[in-house]
Formats: sequence, C-alpha cells, structure tokens
Amino acid sequence: MELIKKNEQYIERILKEQEKVSVDEDIIVPDVKPDVLKVLQADARACITESGLTNGGMYAKGKLYVNILYIPDSEDDGICSINSCFDFKSKLDNPTVTQDMRLMASCDVTKADFTAINSRKLSARACVNVCFDVFGIRETEVSTASDEQDFECINSSVETERISAVEECEFTVREDFEIPSGKKSIDEILKTDVRIAEREMKVMQGKLILKGVAAICILYRTDDGKIDYFDTELPFTEVFDVYELDENDYCLLNLSIGDVSIELNADSDGDMRAVTFECVMNVSLCSSRRSTTEYICDCFCPGKKTKITSNETAVTEYVGRINAQSTVKEPITPDDKLPKVVKIYQTVAESEVTSIKTSHGRVEADGHIKVYILYITDNSKCPVYSFKKDIPFSYSYDCDKAEDGMCTEVCFRCENATAMLNSSGSIDFRCVVKQDITVTQCRKINFINDIDTTELDDEGDIVIFFVHDGDTLWSTAKKYSVKPSDIMELNGMENDVLMPGQKLIIPCR
Repeated sequence: MELIKKNEQYIERILKEQEKVSVDEDIIVPDVKPDVLKVLQADARACITESGLTNGGMYAKGKLYVNILYIPDSEDDGICSINSCFDFKSKLDNPTVTQDMRLMASCDVTKADFTAINSRKLSARACVNVCFDVFGIRETEVSTASDEQDFECINSSVETERISAVEECEFTVREDFEIPSGKKSIDEILKTDVRIAEREMKVMQGKLILKGVAAICILYRTDDGKIDYFDTELPFTEVFDVYELDENDYCLLNLSIGDVSIELNADSDGDMRAVTFECVMNVSLCSSRRSTTEYICDCFCPGKKTKITSNETAVTEYVGRINAQSTVKEPITPDDKLPKVVKIYQTVAESEVTSIKTSHGRVEADGHIKVYILYITDNSKCPVYSFKKDIPFSYSYDCDKAEDGMCTEVCFRCENATAMLNSSGSIDFRCVVKQDITVTQCRKINFINDIDTTELDDEGDIVIFFVHDGDTLWSTAKKYSVKPSDIMELNGMENDVLMPGQKLIIPCR
C-alpha cells in the first residue's frame, strides 16, 4: 500500500543566543577642545555593522557611539561636547550552526559609565548586549491519504505558526534643511539625536512597504554663546523585495539607527544655518505564517495485521496573537535638587518587559518605561542637565487557549513620546506603547511515513466485548481488525459514542 505524501519546507529558528560585550576605552579630549571641568551628560548607543555565520559559529561586529556634554574649565567656553566611536565584536561557537543558515543580529547598550580621569582624559565603560537569532530550512514529509480504498484512516490537523521570511537590510535617509527663522545661527553643534517617531508597514506579495518619520533634535551653541536647539521631522518611504512574503503574513520589524552624519554649512546670506543630515537605518524583519497541516494520525486495514512506522516531529502550534496599544500619561516632578527646567530638549522612552505570565486563558505582562529627559536649565554654569524616571506598567490580556508552560514572545515599543513643561514646573509625559504578543506551544506529533500489512493467522470469531473506560469505537475496531461501520451496523448504533459497561458484538473478520 502506498501513502500519498506532501513535502513541507519552511524556516525555523534553530537557536537564540546572546553575549554581553564589554567596551572599555579612554576618551582623549581633542586639542581644539578646552579642558573638562565637569561632565553634564553622557550617553551611548550601539549598532551592528557586520554579521555572519561560519561552520560552527556566528559573529557580529559593531560600533559604539558616545556623546559627552561637559562644562569646560574656562568660563568663556559655555558648554562643550565630545563625540567618539569605538568598535566592538562578538563571536560565539556552536557546532549546530552551518553557513547555509540565516542570521539576525541585534544589539543594545545595557549599561554605560563615564568617569573623568583628568581634565584631558575620560574613561568610558559600556556593556553591549549582542543577540543572535539563527534560522534554518526544515523539511517535513506528511502523509495525507492512502491509495488503498479499503483502509480505515483517521485524519487530524494542526494549526502551525511558521517563519516565512528572515531579512536584514538598510537604507539611508538624507535631507538638506535650514534651522527655523527666529532661531539664532549655529556656532557649534553639540549633540544630534535621531529617533523613529512613527512607523507603519504594509505587506504585499513579495514586497514590504515601510513608511515612517525620523525625528531629529539638534542641540547647539549659538553664535553669541547661548545654548539652544531645534527639531525637525523627516518622513521616509522604502520598498523592499522580500520574495517569501505573503500578504497575510504577520511581520515583526526592528528598525534601528546606524551611522549619523551632520554637516553645517552657510546659507545664502553667509550665516551658519544650513544643515546636511544623513542617517543609515538598519532593518531586521521576521515574518510568520499560520497554516493548517492535514495528516493521517492513525489507520489500519480490516482483516489484516497492520504495522505502522512513524516519525516523531516537533511542530510549533499556533495558540493566539495579541495586538494592542495603550496610551501612558504620567506627571513627572523633577527633584528639587536638580537645576530648574526651562526648556525640554529631548525625551526618550524605552519599554522593558520584566515578566510574562501565561496561565489559563490569560497573558500578563509587567515592566516599566524608562524615560530620559534632557533639558535646558536656568543655570549658566550648568546650562544642560538630564534625569531619568521609571514608570511601571502592568497589562493583562485574554487568550482563550493559553495555558501554563506555553511559549510567549513579546515585543513592546514606545512611540510618540512627548514631555511638556506646565506652569507649575512639573512635566506632563505621554507616549503610546505598542504591544505585539504571540503565544505558541511545542507539540510533538507522530507523522506516519510507512504502512505494512500482512495476513492474519486466523479468520476470527464473533466476540462479545464489554466497553471499558477509555475505549472508543475506533480503538475497538482496530483491536479486532474490523470496520467501525460494521460494528455500528451489527449493534444498531446511531453514533460512535461508547459507554463504560456497554456490550458490543464484534463481527467476524
């Protein structure tokens, strides 16, 4: 007897690993900059510039970008800045990795400390968390039917969540603009911050359309020595060819900032008011697709001895998906010991999920939003300052099929973060938290790959059978190698439901 089989090929995650990379470097104050009296604010960000797979391992190279604002020891110089860039690399060995697999690498700065060693030298210590996701092609052969009409078969199905596409690419946003009228001309750019204010994507057959807005904020020293800033927004639209994509696929997209360059130029009047901005955006896409796999879960040939050979295969079964968003509004009162807030220059909000609990019909997520506020003060000796505020959150969702022990993947991101200074001196913070949650479970299924039949030793007699707990019409018919329909007909049964203690007459084979 031959089975009718279907060969399924799809992408699956082979492994997920991470490494914490320490970057310990000294920053030397450039000769054209004055000595450091006090560090006002320092931040760091990281991006991956190259990644790849070898037979037996994976690697990533990246850059750590550092910006330091400081008060010089000369009162005439106001506030100064230093921008530095350091290389880092990560390499992990794993014997299961081969070069024909696919890799997604990402990173973030988990900790950064800056210490002034002396007036011309600073120590920078940062911890970069590098994450590796490795994907491979998997093939599964599934028996869907039999070419033998006399065979008795039970069919089943499983709804799977399978990765359909893994893609990494980059694009560049470039724009020339002038600072707004009413703002004074630029003497020196102290700090440039870029964030993704908005984004949306549309999935089409073989294509991904990404639209978004890059919010740019530039802190600078004016031509009369004051501190000021201006911000602008640059919309962008990019179309990517992703041949594996289907319009019904579910996409998770990570968009990060790479190299940022900014050039100051004179306008038509000769004033330093024209800016050329260029930024590299790194895109990581992982899409998944729900599909239903039909398969034969059990079979036998009436009147014959049936031997089944099967393969135990682990599949990722789809349980549920949650897409939600919440608006967080929170008043923030700066500590009285801090310099007074005059203008808010920059607001950064990052979400961190600290715990996920999946229980009967519920998914609960706890965490906090880390809010960083950089502002201009009323203190000429300390014109710029910053502080951090943690805002806790707790979300609960309905997910009908969720149970303890299931795999729950979460992706939270903050968008449209704003902080407005009110008349009382406190700050009204607001942001939108987008929440993407997928619940799956690993299920092991025995896929039948071969069936062999042989003749029975005897023909068998009529049997009187008393039903026990757990007995079904199918298991009883298979035990005695007779058709379930023959048992129903001989016993005058209207359905296939059996009750413990019920007496059945089993016909001859």
